[in-house]
Amino acid sequence: MAAIKGGTEEQILATYRETIGALYGYVSRNCGGDRTLAEDVTQETWLRAVREWRRNGLPARPIAWLTTVARNLLVSYYRRKRPASLDSDSAGEVLAALDEGRAASSSARTAVVCHALARLPADQAELLEDFHFEDRRMSQIAEKLGLSERAVEGRLRRARQKLRRAGSHHEDTRSQPMNPSVEPHEPTAEFRAHLEWQIETALRRETRLAAPVTGRAHRLGVALIVLAALATGGVAGMASGRVQDARQRDQLVEAARSEESLARVRLDLARTEYQEAQRRFETGTTGRESLLAAERQMRNMEGSLARIQLDIEEIRATSAAPRNELQAPLVGRRDFVRERLRLELESSQHALVAAEQALQQAQSRLDVGVVPPMALLQPQSDFAQARARMQLATGLIDLRDRFVRGEIKAEALAAAARRMEVTSQQQRAQRELELAQLRVEELRSQVEIGRAGPLDVKRSEVTVLELQLELKRIQQELEALNAVKR
Repeated sequence: MAAIKGGTEEQILATYRETIGALYGYVSRNCGGDRTLAEDVTQETWLRAVREWRRNGLPARPIAWLTTVARNLLVSYYRRKRPASLDSDSAGEVLAALDEGRAASSSARTAVVCHALARLPADQAELLEDFHFEDRRMSQIAEKLGLSERAVEGRLRRARQKLRRAGSHHEDTRSQPMNPSVEPHEPTAEFRAHLEWQIETALRRETRLAAPVTGRAHRLGVALIVLAALATGGVAGMASGRVQDARQRDQLVEAARSEESLARVRLDLARTEYQEAQRRFETGTTGRESLLAAERQMRNMEGSLARIQLDIEEIRATSAAPRNELQAPLVGRRDFVRERLRLELESSQHALVAAEQALQQAQSRLDVGVVPPMALLQPQSDFAQARARMQLATGLIDLRDRFVRGEIKAEALAAAARRMEVTSQQQRAQRELELAQLRVEELRSQVEIGRAGPLDVKRSEVTVLELQLELKRIQQELEALNAVKR
């Protein structure tokens, strides 16, 4: 079999045969033995593995990678569907497990946490998923949301509290326990064979797409393939391949359509909340900050929906999953990568305008003596992060344009994009550190007049130490990238 980037077809297929039993068993146990769901999740996990491993090679621990993806797919499924009731795990035990980082260590816990997540507002549910299921660091979530880590900590605390209430409600209303005793949790021979055939087909298609063919050579190659197919009776095989491509396209579109439906619900809710915030602001019962937060959330949901719709269009055009890498080829004459980057740029521009308005509002309140100087630190941080996010989006669009024009090769493109991202992280971390140091000084002055305690100062000093370590790590990575460039 032909070699592909990051590994060979033989290696990927060998890994499939070694791990299919363990992966299927993991999924089956975590969905109560629902064979249809277990097969669907296992299949989608492996198709994602093919796309990822083709580009980046096999991970050091393939089964860990596979079970993580499968767990996240189950989380997404249970958020759309009401999960089975709890068995031996009470809501209190589940939520304690969440606090201890064991949120998905059993099927019962997965069920109650996912059901509770489905009852939360979209932004709180996404925050909990990022931290507890995706294992993202606080700094990564802060950068994604354009907030300070302190603000994210506060939001995470409130989201946990709301999740506790939702989880307790689930315990109070449960009916019959889920049945984890469905044995054995083994894939059927038919499913094993069918999925292996799907993986082989996907690998061959990815290999064909990775091979550059242009002009006369491309037309000649197509002619030779058709002649060979006619000579060997392979036309039926080509037709079967087209049918398989269409089937995969339909499956991908169906999954994306489900995400689109959920995004529409979230957008409708965000619009309703914005209209309500606007009404309260006009009647003087809430401040401008609440109105700006509601508008920011609505803009985020609009961007999410637009990105999903772009994904659907790309799936229909290619019969494959969307590709977001800067070095991805054009689809016909359409540049889906650039269109997605434009959406990110527009979103970051909206975020920057909102952050600037919030900063102006905070400055006005400081000028009239309504708030202390420390109240200005958070809006300043939010504004700096929003500006850095917009600058990063602009830079990535420029890199994409240069690649499409042939001015930069794929290898140099990836390195340049990473340097740009790390530089943005460095600027954000530096600004966060400066603000945290100012916060320490402000708290020390507050201690002297009895408005803060020594413990408040100590917490802020720990935050400064954490930011210093994070900044040092980022600087080391940036230095390594620059050394490679030289």
